[in-house]
Amino acid sequence: MVTIRDLEPWFAAASSALSLATLAFIINLAKLMSDAAKSRAEVLQERLSLSKDQLEQTEKWNSREQQRLSEENNRLEAQLKSLLDSAGFTTQAMATGRSLASLDDESRELIEAVLAKLESAAAIVPIVDSSWHLQAGRASAAAGNWPEAASHYDQYTLTHASDWQAQFMRGVAHANTRAGSESDLSALRAYNEAMAFAPISLDENTKARIFDYRGAILKRLSRLEEAEADLQMALNLASKPYEAADIKYNLACVYAMRGDRTRLFIAVNDLQTSPMCLAAIRGHLHDYFARFARDEEFLHLVQ
Repeated sequence: MVTIRDLEPWFAAASSALSLATLAFIINLAKLMSDAAKSRAEVLQERLSLSKDQLEQTEKWNSREQQRLSEENNRLEAQLKSLLDSAGFTTQAMATGRSLASLDDESRELIEAVLAKLESAAAIVPIVDSSWHLQAGRASAAAGNWPEAASHYDQYTLTHASDWQAQFMRGVAHANTRAGSESDLSALRAYNEAMAFAPISLDENTKARIFDYRGAILKRLSRLEEAEADLQMALNLASKPYEAADIKYNLACVYAMRGDRTRLFIAVNDLQTSPMCLAAIRGHLHDYFARFARDEEFLHLVQ
């Protein structure tokens, strides 16, 4: 009879065989996993290499595109400057109201189209040459977009603070933005800079206009003594009808705000040949001339 003891050698042999088979299985499994991991690593390395090549190609393309857009920006800036210059948009002309509305449809649309392209390119390529802002400011001012013009002139004068004409137009742009005391103070600072950097040889009517416009801003800020001092200086310098009339209008505002009826009437009498100034007075009966809004003699005078 075969006993358990008799089978023990067989059990030991079977156990050893199973252990070897298991070990072989584990080793084969480990090898398969290693091979798979190696294969995955090779695939990942290949993908990484491909991605690197694609990134380099993209960077090269982007660099070329940036260069192209930068060159396009420069070309458009030069074109815009040429268009504005040939259309007579000098500092003096724009300060006295010249706008795109004075041009024929074709010229106006061309300037607007070039400005739009310039701004589109600038949204992609960083502005390096600040003169871009000068031309964009001129075009925006000519289009009557005063907040945009003010922003461009602000940017330009950060690096060209001594450009008195740009500072003057910066003042005009902020003044015409009419965004309250903040824009008025920005205009005042710009006019101060324009006055500080204006050449000694500047013609007197242009000097008068700077004093006049600064006086007008001081008037808005209710700094009436300073406003009158600037306006009187402007009046002493001015010899052209436009400058003289605008100065007298601003002086009339100051006198009205003070309640100085005698000097107000003298100033308004001097404006009888300027329908535009009389219309401006009628348009400001609610603020500058509020004290005289029910004064029948005054109302008759400004009609």
